Amino acid sequence: MCGRFALSKTEQLLKKRFKVKDIDPGYKTSFNIAPDAAIPVILNEDTSKIILAYWGYTPHWMSKDKAFSVINARAEEIATKNFFKNSFLKRRCLILADSFYEWHKQGSLKVPHRIFLKGEECFAFAGVWDIWEDRLNCAIITTTANDLIRPIHDRMPVVLAPESEEAWLCSEDVEVLKRILSPYPSNDMEMYAVSREVNSPKNDSVELIKEIKQ
Repeated sequence: MCGRFALSKTEQLLKKRFKVKDIDPGYKTSFNIAPDAAIPVILNEDTSKIILAYWGYTPHWMSKDKAFSVINARAEEIATKNFFKNSFLKRRCLILADSFYEWHKQGSLKVPHRIFLKGEECFAFAGVWDIWEDRLNCAIITTTANDLIRPIHDRMPVVLAPESEEAWLCSEDVEVLKRILSPYPSNDMEMYAVSREVNSPKNDSVELIKEIKQ
């Protein structure tokens, strides 16, 4: 499960990190990105720019009366489940972030935790995209949790190693693509508890990513 993440990096840094020429003028930083937000992505059909897509995936073939969206796609099912299969083969993307949140049940409370790469570097989730009713939309792919995250949750988003980003966008080898969808190494990540203010998508400030001592 990945239901909330953050991206606070400047346009200049994103352009340099992901080697793109342009970024959508609507891009804005956020410490609390929630489902249905317009989020920065790089599509496999044009890797030269960062554009915005809505977080909530609906395949193009779904009829209006039965349509629904999902924010996550399970790596174990994505190559075979009809809902995602076509996008897995033809419409993949990078979803840009610099941290994400997960909640740990502690008695009657759910304590949010911020998870990020050592060095606070930005990164990309593996994603799939489609266009439904003229709406560009996407989902974050999830996999089994690594050793760092497993004590609080059994799933985590697929964080791509930089050297795997081009392959995720461009490879036509299904087995290569499936191997990419693995847990990111625990030793290269950090995690700590943060304020429960992150529970509300209305809250969006740097205070949300500060560590809270438990």
